[in-house]
Amino acid sequence: MQSKVIRLTGPSWARPDLTLLASEAVQAPAFPRAVLGTEWDNWCAEISASANAPYDYVGASLLTTAAALIGNARVAAFGDWEQPSIMWTVLVGKPSAKKSPAMRPFGRHIADIEAELAEGSEDDGEPVQISVGNITERAAHGVAEMNPKGIFLYL
Repeated sequence: MQSKVIRLTGPSWARPDLTLLASEAVQAPAFPRAVLGTEWDNWCAEISASANAPYDYVGASLLTTAAALIGNARVAAFGDWEQPSIMWTVLVGKPSAKKSPAMRPFGRHIADIEAELAEGSEDDGEPVQISVGNITERAAHGVAEMNPKGIFLYL
C-alpha cells in the first residue's frame, strides 16, 4: 500500500522561524475596554484583579459568554448577509498565564443560569443544559437539539 503522506522539503521548511516564541517578539494589541462601557469595564477590572488574571482574558470571556447566551435568538443583518451571535474565542498564553481563573466566573454564572432554568422545568423532566465541556460529538448533538438558541462550549 502506498503512503498518502507527502513529505515537504525545501529551504523554507528546513528551519522554522522561532522568533514568535520569544515573549517580546509580538505584543498583542490592547483590549478595547471602551466597547464594554464603564460598568462592565469596572466589573472586568475587578474580576481581573481578584483572579490575578490579565484584563484581556476576562474581557474576551465576557464577550464570548454574552454571545453564547444570545445565541440564535438574535441575528445581525448587513445587507444580504446575516450572522447569529456566534463568537469563537481562544485565550492564548503560556501555562499558568491565568487563563482558567479569568474564565471561572463565567462558568459559575452559566451554571447558576442552568440551575435557575432547571427549577422552572421540573415538570418537563428534562434537564436544562446550555453549556458543554469535554463531551462527545453525540452527546453535544443531544444538548444542541434541546437548545435551538445554541450551546456554550466551555473547556
